[in-house]
Parts: sequence; structure tokens; C-alpha cells
Amino acid sequence: MIIDCKLRPPSPSLKTAGFYQPGFVAQARGRRGYDATELEDLSVEQFLTEMADVGVGRAVVPGREADSGLGGSSFEELTVELGEHDEFVLAPPVPIAAVASGDATAVDRLFGSRPGAIVCEPGLYAAEPLKVDDRRLFEVYGAASAAGVPCFFLVGGSSGPTLEFAHPGQIDVVAAEFPNLKIVVSHAGWPHAAEMCAIVYRRANVWAMPDLYFPGMPGEQTFLECLRGVGRDRFLFGSGYPLAPLGEAVERYRRLPVGDDVIQQVLADNACELFSQD
Repeated sequence: MIIDCKLRPPSPSLKTAGFYQPGFVAQARGRRGYDATELEDLSVEQFLTEMADVGVGRAVVPGREADSGLGGSSFEELTVELGEHDEFVLAPPVPIAAVASGDATAVDRLFGSRPGAIVCEPGLYAAEPLKVDDRRLFEVYGAASAAGVPCFFLVGGSSGPTLEFAHPGQIDVVAAEFPNLKIVVSHAGWPHAAEMCAIVYRRANVWAMPDLYFPGMPGEQTFLECLRGVGRDRFLFGSGYPLAPLGEAVERYRRLPVGDDVIQQVLADNACELFSQD
């Protein structure tokens, strides 16, 4: 069974939040070498069938704050729309504004529903973009560490207003401060592939998930070298659907020149380890 650690299924709220904009999806797919034809209008049930057809049995659905720089949606709506489907691990977004302002109840509210994972995207907070190593956010990381809840950080690509927000050095700071926090780096610090691989090597609590930025993007050879060696147990598969077609994303990974055992780790085993309860 494949575990897709980043996709957004066609639920009503996600379809209206910007992730499914026709021009945006076609551009994102075309720039990465996929077929840029427009999306078929699927229901959640139809998409679950598509997941099963390509071998994806479990998927992490990351929430995004509605006031983010890239648009978002109501996580409450997402929970209503997808909560009955066991195939999805719903990951609520950290309320950056509330936490940064010192709201004493924000962290309690975040973990009150006992999430399977959380999503931290401080660089997208439009009013005051923050880096993930901003100490105002450390209370969240401490709580996630204590609860054994993985934290999915958006660091790489367009994760903030400038490229400095994409540098994985800030992840190294957090990983050192919270050695028991399970850290997943969505976009894997792209374009800083070598630095991301160095952090995977240095920190046993960090997983890299290049999702839309691998394979087929600059830095591919660096990530492949890491997969063949020190990083084979710390890379995760994330399709980034709908910005990449699910079946083609899976096939790209199956064709990686790294050996079937490594592909099995990336498509399934490493995610099982991430979500295991110590």
C-alpha cells in the first residue's frame, strides 16, 4: 500500500480555495513535465477509486489557513467533508497569527482534536511572514513533540515572500531544539537540495518530502544520491495532487533508478515509521 503524504482531494471547500483553479493547475503540471490538460471534475468517492487503482491506500491532507498568502480554506469544513473516510489523515494548520500573538489557548485548540499530524506554514502568513525557527512558534513544537504528532513544515519553493524562507537551515535549528519532534519538510527546501540532504544526514528526526519538486526538477541528481545512501529511510512520497496527476506521480517514483527496496521505503515504509507510535 502506497502512502501519499501530500494531496488535496476534490472536496467542495478545496475546490473553491484555489488549489483547483483551472489555469493554476494546468500551469503547475505543465512546468513539471506532466500533461497540462484540465482536471476532470471528480467527486471525493470517484477520487478514492482513482487512489485505489494506483495503489494509494492512505493520504495526508494538509490544511491551510484561509489568510495565507497562497489562499486556504476552513479546516472545519474539510473535516466535515472528509472526516468519515479512513483513507485520509487530516492535518490542521497551525494558527500562526494566534500563536505568534501569544494567544494562550491557540495551542490547546490545535491539539484538542488529537490530530494525526499538523501543518506549519509561517512563511505564508500574509500579515507577517515568519520563518519556522521563530521562537514565538516553539510552544507549538514542544506540544507536538510531547504528543508524538508529526509536524509538516512548508520550507522550499514558494514557501514565503523571498527565497530565504525556502532555506532548510531554519529546519536544522528546530530539529536541534526539539530532537523528539517528528519533522517533515514539504518541498524539501527546494532549491537547496544539498543542504536538505545534509540535514537529513545530521538529524534523525527529519524527513524530506520533495513532492512537486522531484523528480524532474533541478536538484534531482542530488536527491537521488541521497536516496541511494544516507537518506533512503528519510524520504517520503507526496504527489502534490491536484498540481500533479496522481497516477503519473506514482509512476515517476516507481521508475527512479534507486532499486526496488528503496522505492518501497519511499512509497510506504518510511511513512509507516513516521506515523508509528514510539
